[in-house]
Amino acid sequence: MKEPCIKRRGPGTEKVLNPDRDIIIPDDCKVNGEDGMMYQYALSGSPESKYDGFSYLAMKLWRKFRAGYGGFIPCASLRHAILAASYVQMSSVYGESKIIQHHSKAFAALRKLTPETLDDGDLLATYILYANSRSMYCMREESEHLKGLVALSNHLNSKDRESGVVGEFAVLRPMISLVVAWCGSDAHQTSYSCLAALGNPWQLANANAELLGLPWGCNLASDLRTAWDHVLWQSLLALLRILEKRNTKDAAAHESDNSFTSALATLRMRLRDRPFNQIQEILDQIFNGLEPVGQFVTERCLLYLAVDLVLRIMAVGPFSRAFDTPDIVAGAWLLVRVVLYHKRWCHVRWFLRLHYIKVFLFLGSVLLPAGDARDTGNFP
Repeated sequence: MKEPCIKRRGPGTEKVLNPDRDIIIPDDCKVNGEDGMMYQYALSGSPESKYDGFSYLAMKLWRKFRAGYGGFIPCASLRHAILAASYVQMSSVYGESKIIQHHSKAFAALRKLTPETLDDGDLLATYILYANSRSMYCMREESEHLKGLVALSNHLNSKDRESGVVGEFAVLRPMISLVVAWCGSDAHQTSYSCLAALGNPWQLANANAELLGLPWGCNLASDLRTAWDHVLWQSLLALLRILEKRNTKDAAAHESDNSFTSALATLRMRLRDRPFNQIQEILDQIFNGLEPVGQFVTERCLLYLAVDLVLRIMAVGPFSRAFDTPDIVAGAWLLVRVVLYHKRWCHVRWFLRLHYIKVFLFLGSVLLPAGDARDTGNFP
């Protein structure tokens, strides 16, 4: 059936009524008929199980943007990036021609941007193009899109500060900036810029709460997953990547140690400020046998202790110095002890997978003297 039209005189005023939502949609927000079904499938019908990793995050974000825009997406680059991502998922059916077509249209829309017309939809479009490049193993394009993410994010944040008006989707920007911290690896991404991309953990917690619908609470003893659990996990993955980079020969020689040290100190302060002011009390319960501590508590302890240990290692510089630093060795032993206490819960999955708990055991034991490391025993 032909969609009903409402026509008004004047340039740019012809609009189409969406009968499903009773929303007036400008003509320039429409998608060509041949892509319409795929577009609707991407926005509402495509099962989340089809996406994983970076593509899953992209899908969650574009559905959030659609709701925020009021049911349609006025940003041309974002519409074509979404279509390209959908055709990537269905490449076995449609081939690559559709992917190339919509990538080209998204690039064209991004090239037409001006500082005044740039918005968060274009930032998300760039991230989706990055996720598509990863899925298609286009490493050179990945690197270029990462640079674009940094440039666009910096500009949007600067624009908000200068105007005093925060963008509607600014709360979700930390989720996109996080990708730079996870994946920045070329010469243009110094360890400092990757660390800075982590931003403020509290802002990242707000972004997780908004995107995933999680409670924001930070109660260590809570048996519910919270946005803060995700922040700690996301931060740990990024910090391990940065630590790896800083201890390779490819680390940027020109990067300022003072700026990195300052950013590191700020992040440590923000992570220690709250919500784990109960951490010592919980550790006393674990080690003194005062009362049993459940799985969700020990997993939060493990996350916190692992993040804190990595931050301490990064603060002393090269990894080799960590072996001679008493507070790092003490932190490593503390992490190992909690892992061993946690063994009784390892058959139950709550937040951490067994693989990552083994990673924590390795991270802690590698910093211990040989005899102490052997005493950690076997982990199932």
